[in-house]
Amino acid sequence: MSANATELSAAIDREPPFHPNVTAGTIELCASLTHEVNRAYCATMNEHHLPWAKAPQWQVDSAIAGVRSLLENPKLTPAQSHELWMARKLEEGWVLGAVKDEKLKTHPCLMPYDMLSPYQRAKDVLFGAVVRTFFGL
Repeated sequence: MSANATELSAAIDREPPFHPNVTAGTIELCASLTHEVNRAYCATMNEHHLPWAKAPQWQVDSAIAGVRSLLENPKLTPAQSHELWMARKLEEGWVLGAVKDEKLKTHPCLMPYDMLSPYQRAKDVLFGAVVRTFFGL
């Protein structure tokens, strides 16, 4: 993990100085929206995911951490957002694998942002757009 990713990762672990109207509930609501937008986008590519209400906890936690990252630093680029996501996954024991498998903790997107397909990079762009729009950043 780069020094920048380590710094950014440490920043999201502390309580950020969010606006008083930003609560755990609004963060989770925004995370659910990012999840559902991603789920809809993936469905266009015949990739199907569970709805937010049935998503595994690791997926919920990942979406919430991503929202918190962007609230802490709204100028994060999609590549920086991906780097933070990847750093969290690696810290949790995930490794690069051909398919996403929560039991084996493998994920095909555990690679540098510029090596991702345009389809995969678009997910990071959409995630940021949803968070920034939701919170008016």
